[in-house]
Amino acid sequence: MATNYPALIVTFAREEGLQRLISIGIKSGIRRFYIAIDGPRTEEHRISQGKMHDHLAKLNKVSDLEFFVWQRTENLGAAAGVLTAVNWFFSRENAGIILEDDLVPSSDFFTFAAKALDFYENNPDVWVISGSRMLPSASDRTYSDWSRYPMIWGWATWGEKWQSMSSLVTTPDQLSVRNFFNARLNFWHTGARRAQAGLVDAWDMPLANAQFKNMKYTVIPPVNLVTNIGYDMEATHTSGADYPLNHPVEILPDNFRLLQNVSFENAHLYDRVLEDQLFQIKFHHAFLGIYGPFLDLLKSRKQCRGSLSKRMRQITLPNGNL
Repeated sequence: MATNYPALIVTFAREEGLQRLISIGIKSGIRRFYIAIDGPRTEEHRISQGKMHDHLAKLNKVSDLEFFVWQRTENLGAAAGVLTAVNWFFSRENAGIILEDDLVPSSDFFTFAAKALDFYENNPDVWVISGSRMLPSASDRTYSDWSRYPMIWGWATWGEKWQSMSSLVTTPDQLSVRNFFNARLNFWHTGARRAQAGLVDAWDMPLANAQFKNMKYTVIPPVNLVTNIGYDMEATHTSGADYPLNHPVEILPDNFRLLQNVSFENAHLYDRVLEDQLFQIKFHHAFLGIYGPFLDLLKSRKQCRGSLSKRMRQITLPNGNL
């Protein structure tokens, strides 16, 4: 199925991953690509990125394809690198698909994303369309599921909604007295605070915190459509994972249906399994508001990149064609 939506590919040092994503995207109907390449850290990275540019130069000669490339000179890391890439993407596009170079999507992912982008465009409660299903396939493979967490192994969204998401990701919030001993809220609030302070280089935890607190939803496909192969030295998503994150990619049923109305009950059931098995939110997380700051103080002496909002302000998005 051809799609009119563009794709952003965020990459760093996996030239084979970039080539694979472009090839799958072209076969799936993508004709407009945005490539954000984080700055190299080593000479080996520079060589790898040189191969990326050589490949893109060849593809640029294909008349019906468009490529926009943002090569960063400084290594921004996982959080600022991805966030600024998505900001750049949506400074030019109204909606689109986002992929990172350690992912392998099926062609069905692009079909699912395109249909869901059309279907939920005017639904303010839907923030994210995901291609990854962290739980086994639904018993009824006809219907999509809901989650209050952003599943970002292959995802899509809209520029207007991303503006709200991006602002909340970099803006620290407060945990109310009423929720001070809520294990789930403490887990995400603490993770968001650490990322925003630069103690961990991550952007997904602030997004999960914002999405959960604001009662926004992710559309989950009935079967898994994306796999992650990033278990190498450059891995940012899969290092140290105990829960089996990757489920086999399956064929999206021809008769699958997107649910018109958001279901809190459906999301609650799906998310409780994620919280127990994937995120492993435990009773002791209820006390993170007490012991968390002491752990952060120790960590800040070893690792701190500076606040995420400050790093974001120092990065200027490119103008014009690159």
